Amino acid sequence: MLSVGLIEKYPVMAAGLGVSIRDRFDETIIHTQNNMKDFCEAYKDHTFHLIILSFYEDTIDQYHNKIIQGCKKNFPAVPVIIFGEKVAAGDVIKALKTGVQGYVLKGDDLSEIVNCVDNVLKKRYYLNSVVEEEIMNQFVFNKKKEVTKLRGLTTKQLRVANYLSNGMSTSKIAETLHLKASTVSTVKATIFQKLKVRDIIELRSVMKKQKGG
Repeated sequence: MLSVGLIEKYPVMAAGLGVSIRDRFDETIIHTQNNMKDFCEAYKDHTFHLIILSFYEDTIDQYHNKIIQGCKKNFPAVPVIIFGEKVAAGDVIKALKTGVQGYVLKGDDLSEIVNCVDNVLKKRYYLNSVVEEEIMNQFVFNKKKEVTKLRGLTTKQLRVANYLSNGMSTSKIAETLHLKASTVSTVKATIFQKLKVRDIIELRSVMKKQKGG
């Protein structure tokens, strides 16, 4: 019997994760609480195979670090997966040093976290491609101003920025990401503001330098 702990504040998200994990792994029980304090009180004597911590962009990084540390303190032998809304190389590295073994993002398909769970259960580390790229940028391009700017983008914004720099239209991006065209336009405007670029040509230049081109 696979026992998975899940700290997730939104019941709908918790239910979706539970269904995806149980579809992949037979005889699985998901134990869910919406905060670490209640989780530790409810399951202090329980044995877990892994714990998933769901983080959102509207909470500060120090709070995330506190949650990770609290989890490892109360369940020191249990592998931990972060299911986050944003990615910053520094935060990921800190999490890995604390004992986190998997890091995936909410912008991914739910199959991504299932793959992460599978790898972590096999005692492997698992980072999705966006997280891996961000960490690589930290070490290879950490002195470049363009990359410093890119760290300010959310996962969704980074994906849209990549699509735009590759010449994809707003309507096509909307179709690809299953978003409204108006939503993509809003994301595009936010990207331009954050990166301080005026058009696609300048955006393409920033993205090209980020990739070492």
